[in-house]
Formats: sequence, C-alpha cells, structure tokens
Amino acid sequence: MAAHSRLFGILTFLAITTAGVGGAAAQAIDCSAYRAELNGLSRGVDPRAQEYLVAAQRQRGELDRTRAYFNQIGCTRTDNFRTPGECAPLRAHMQQMQSNLNEMLAYADRLGGGPRNQARRRQLQAALDRHCANVPERPRGFFERIFGSPQESDYPPEMPQADVSNALPEAPREERASGGSQPVCVRLADGFFFPLGGPFQGVAQAQQVCQAQCPATRTELFFMSQGGTIERAQSASGVPYSSLPNARAYQKRLVPEAACLQQGETWEHALQAAQSLIAPQESDIVVTAEKARELSRPAGARSASRVSQADTAADAEDIADAAAVPTAGGESAGIGPGLTDAGATISRREGMLISATSPDGGRRNVRVVAPYLIPTPETPHRN
Repeated sequence: MAAHSRLFGILTFLAITTAGVGGAAAQAIDCSAYRAELNGLSRGVDPRAQEYLVAAQRQRGELDRTRAYFNQIGCTRTDNFRTPGECAPLRAHMQQMQSNLNEMLAYADRLGGGPRNQARRRQLQAALDRHCANVPERPRGFFERIFGSPQESDYPPEMPQADVSNALPEAPREERASGGSQPVCVRLADGFFFPLGGPFQGVAQAQQVCQAQCPATRTELFFMSQGGTIERAQSASGVPYSSLPNARAYQKRLVPEAACLQQGETWEHALQAAQSLIAPQESDIVVTAEKARELSRPAGARSASRVSQADTAADAEDIADAAAVPTAGGESAGIGPGLTDAGATISRREGMLISATSPDGGRRNVRVVAPYLIPTPETPHRN
C-alpha cells in the first residue's frame, strides 16, 4: 500500500512539472507581438516597390529565356561536343542579367515589398497559425508598448538584410543634386527602365553599359533618388524622365521599335558585325562610333579622313592618355556596334581571338568582346 502511495505521488509530481513546463513554453510565445509585427509589415509597404517587382519579373523572364537558349545550343554539355563560340558571351550576359535582377529585388526590399519582406510575413503567419490559432488578441501594456515584450527573443528569427550600398555606382555631384544617385537605364522608345549595377568609372561608362544591354534601340542613362519614383528621375544632361515623349509607354502598349535585338538577328551575324569594326592598334583596341564609321569606309577615304581629323580630341585621348581610357591597357576592350563610348574593362582571358590585317599589311591577333549582343528564341518585341 505504501509503495502504491509513493508511485502515485511520483506520477502526480511529474504531471504537475510537465504541465508547468508546457505552460511556461506557451507563455514564452507572444502572439500579440507576432500580430503587431505582421500588421506593421503589411502597412509599411511602399507602393513604389511594385515598380521594381514588375521590372524584376521582366528581367527574370529574359534571364529564363536566355538560359533556355544557352542550354539548347549545348553550352552545358560536358562530353566531347565542341561548344559554340557564343557560349562564353552568353554566360557573361546572364551574369549581368542576374546582377540586375538582384539589384531590383534589393530595392523592392528597401521599400518593404520585396521577397525578404514577403518571406518574413510568411514566417510570422506560420508562427501565428501554429501557436496562436486559439489565443485571442490582447492589448499590450503600457511598459510593453514602450520597452517591448520580454519574450521578443523568442520571435521567429529576422532574415538578414542585403547591403547593396557598395554595389551602387557613384553618381557625379550634379546628377545627385538633380535626379538622385541611383543610375537607371531608360529605353527611349517606350520608357521602360531598369537599375544598373556597378561600380562604374564615370557617367560615360555607365551609359555604355546601359546601351550595351539593349543594342538595337536607343537608351539613355538617368538618375533617380533611392526609393524614389521614375517620374522624378533626370538624365545626365538634366532632362526629366517625365518630359520624355514615351514616358511610361511600356505600361500602355507594345512598342515594336523598342526591341533590344533586331528582327531575326542571330548571334553569328551580330559577331560578324562587331568583327567588321576592328582596326588593330597595339595589342588591344577601342572602337567608338566615330571609328566604326571610319573603318566602314573604303581604304582611300579612310586614309583621307584620318589626315583631316588627325587632331580630334577623341583620337588624341585614345592614343595619348591610356590611363584615362578604361579599355586602352592590357585588361581591356569592350567592343560592340551599339556602343558610343569607351568599352568596359574586362579580363585578358575574356573575349574571342581573331586575326586581322594591320595597316602595314601584317597580321595581328585582336580580341572581340561583345557580351551583350545575344540571340533569343523568343520574339524580340518582348521586354
């Protein structure tokens, strides 16, 4: 009988202890704090975040189509299959597209409507469904409203926020004072825009990267404030985005002339066009729009043009001051028929080596780098 009494006492003690631990665990979950944070996240979404999410969706679609084409032509094969020469430029372009996509999502997060905000809301909602389905909301006390709940350490963990400040190119002071510090590339035919990654060596290089990503139509570099609207953006020359004839036209209609590649254009054709612009100068070369026009003329006219324009500032900069030109040194040469400024600096290992005839009749090895002139299996009229 005494043994039964002792056993009953032990079981009773364990039941009380277990209930106490369970009650303490339940009390450690502050359902009101969960609900307050969830409501705050929902109210704190800036409507401008939707612009970046729409742009990110378009960029993701382009990236998916390019990746599908990349796989289709055999760029991912590991057997003895000889991969096409366009695989390396396609891979570089996909990396740039992914960088742009990350930039767009990061800005959407800063405005409270990006994927991190959405993931946090899902975390909180799951915690409420799991722990607080039967717990009514209670008003928070005076001290809790001031100092917070003592159980805040038990909240679902915050997701780390991405710091993209170091990835943003520095805008000149006059652009920061007018439009802002964030560079965006605007397609003039329909007003579509997307942020540019960086850093860049000045406005000219940023404009070059902007044009290189959409070579078949005109683009222009604009600057907008962090978290601002595109309507307040201004170009490097001070032209407001809102004054463009086609501002926001992409939201209203499909503009055929806004296609970034020409109808039916293939990578092979685009690469041949880039090769035709090459004239050897030392070990690396820079082809600007002016030089492209010169090189496309007959040899006699080309020589006469060089004599008449020998003292132009553009040629003097290309030859005399290599330090001021990003592509004039050994690590160099962004070449493409749609570019209007000096090329972006890239590694010696990148690009395609070809043999070309120099003015003295000799042969020179030169590199063609045109990573942004890519084909797409889809119609080029899509963003």
